Amino acid sequence: MEPRPEDATEYPPMSPDAASPPPQEPGQAMLDGLNWGALALTSFWLIRNGFLLTFLIYLGLLVMTGPFALVISLLFFVRGTKWSWGNGQRWQSFDQFADSQYIWGYIGKVSLLLQLAAIVWVISYYETIQALLALLRDSNR
Repeated sequence: MEPRPEDATEYPPMSPDAASPPPQEPGQAMLDGLNWGALALTSFWLIRNGFLLTFLIYLGLLVMTGPFALVISLLFFVRGTKWSWGNGQRWQSFDQFADSQYIWGYIGKVSLLLQLAAIVWVISYYETIQALLALLRDSNR
């Protein structure tokens, strides 16, 4: 056995669960999650969750430049749940908030799938749509 140095400090033995992370507050995992409603239905989500000034800025960016509005949508996709809970005089309990965000998440995912399906449909039938539009223009002359 090696001799101990003079300045060695005595520490109590570690318990087996000492290396585990500290327990999270209830709902912390949900607050850190992604917000599909804020991504797919940004305008409606901003109004419902009390971000009226942000909604007006979003509309201005949407009209002037679409990509900046997409940046706001992505920002609320990542941070929206936490910000909505922090914004919240409207929430009477965390359960009410969680239920609301669950519904927004479900509707957001369905909406996003419908939007993607519409994009795929338009791309796959692009030439047909162009031909129909040309026929409509010719028939109006």
